[in-house]
Amino acid sequence: MRKSGPANRPRGVTVLLALVLMFTGLQVLRLWVALQQAAQLASLPLPVPAGYFALSAGLWALAAAATAYGLARQRAWAPNATRGLALGYTAFQWADRLWLQTNGLHKHPWVFQAVWGAVCLSVLFVFLATPAVQAYYRNTAIRSEG
Repeated sequence: MRKSGPANRPRGVTVLLALVLMFTGLQVLRLWVALQQAAQLASLPLPVPAGYFALSAGLWALAAAATAYGLARQRAWAPNATRGLALGYTAFQWADRLWLQTNGLHKHPWVFQAVWGAVCLSVLFVFLATPAVQAYYRNTAIRSEG
């Protein structure tokens, strides 16, 4: 795997960092829209309070920003944080879909989305287990101990 960025970061880690930063930006945008549309959301017959959308977006933005920080600063905990963020958001997305959608799953291509989600999670977990990524973050842990 080729190296790029600070401290000879593997290119795949740079791409992963960019993806996490995009996810962070989307959550910040989601938070901003939820705050801008709070009055309109409150007028809708929702199964949750209108603040739920802003709160969940804010929490995911914070979690993603912390993960991006760890990836960018080569912290030893960053791969586990990335796994946790991916699994946590996937679980949140499915819980949100199952409990809060009034239309139910029958009107959406949920089988495709489940398979696609499993493929994406698998690719992420395999990537984080590659020797280049493991060595990149292991070197940080060794340097911080010494």
